[in-house]
Amino acid sequence: MNRRGFIRQGFKAGLAAGVASMGIIHINKSYGYSQPPAPLPWDLVAVRGGEPDAMFDQAIASFGGMQQFVKKGNSVVIKPNIGWDSDPSRAGDTNPVLVSRIVRHCFDAGAKDVYVFDHTCDNWAKCYSVSGIEKASKNAGAKV
Repeated sequence: MNRRGFIRQGFKAGLAAGVASMGIIHINKSYGYSQPPAPLPWDLVAVRGGEPDAMFDQAIASFGGMQQFVKKGNSVVIKPNIGWDSDPSRAGDTNPVLVSRIVRHCFDAGAKDVYVFDHTCDNWAKCYSVSGIEKASKNAGAKV
């Protein structure tokens, strides 16, 4: 591909991504085009002052439940922050209780498989273990 062709293809891809992100079209799982889902009353929910799992329950309920995002038979990848070889008390990584709750909500919504994955900054085996996310995810039924 020459430079001009590369620029044309890049422009087309960027335009398609921009149009899709504006909600004009929705690319579904089978890569076909359909109408966007019905709009929710809000795009962002903030919940403060509680435990991570309870706050997530309240926030996801505000969006109509996880079934708004996960359909029966879907495979889901959850990408928490597992970047550091750090225990949960230091809050360097996503709280393992929160990750576990998200996994459970995905399964409750009908997910076939749930995967938990991150590209770590420190040694990956230590990060997954010390953060508590590996154990919490597996206990909730996810593949890590």
